[in-house]
Amino acid sequence: INAEYGGTVDSAHCTAHGGVLVAGVETEATETATFHLLAVDDSHNPIDGDDAHIELKIDGNAVENVTSTFVGDQAAGTYLVTFPLERAGERTLDIMVDEKPIREATRTVTVVPTVGESDKCTASGAGLTGGRAATNLPVFVQLRDRFGNDLRKNGDHKVTATLRHTKLPVSGTVLVSGGTNNGTFELTLSATQSGLYALAIMVDGKPIHGSPFAPTISWGLSTGKLVAIAFAIIFVVLVAGVIIYRWRAKAQRGKFTWQRL
Repeated sequence: INAEYGGTVDSAHCTAHGGVLVAGVETEATETATFHLLAVDDSHNPIDGDDAHIELKIDGNAVENVTSTFVGDQAAGTYLVTFPLERAGERTLDIMVDEKPIREATRTVTVVPTVGESDKCTASGAGLTGGRAATNLPVFVQLRDRFGNDLRKNGDHKVTATLRHTKLPVSGTVLVSGGTNNGTFELTLSATQSGLYALAIMVDGKPIHGSPFAPTISWGLSTGKLVAIAFAIIFVVLVAGVIIYRWRAKAQRGKFTWQRL
């Protein structure tokens, strides 16, 4: 940092405060997180200038698109630092001036998801590909913000869905549940007509990522029914075997009687 009055900045004495650095404050994910940096010399005298070289690292990775604006008219030697802070969680922020750490350079910042974005929300579950007709097929919708962070609560977001046959004028049913209000909605699909369906899922009236989906509904037999059929076949075979055995035995006895005569 070039000093307007000839002083030399001392990185080790520079301090940062305000904005996302306020202790105990949760910051919503954003492209424009801010804090203030005070540039001083080794005697703690504020140094005014307009070419501060401020660098940041988040979790050890250099941050791009960091801007510093001199706001010395508000407080001598002060810069407003703006940078992207987009990933939710406990983030470690390292602050440097002229490639050297400032005083208390390492800070922990708590980042929480911002509001949900429909086209970032995703769906998962067996129901997306389909299943047997007349059964309940599960689908889970994960709410996400524009940075891809999973929402921790459902908030005011509303999930709706439709299940329509692609060739016939019939529809399936979709039940929507808010679950445990943890940012995930639970859908239960069901259809009685086999075939290819279009599953449209919307958050706040707009389609989510990947919607519409294409589940295939088919008539099939459950494991329990297959076992029952197998036992039935075995039973029929056994009964048939007994009948044949008795018929042969009777025929043999008749033949023996004729020979004696």
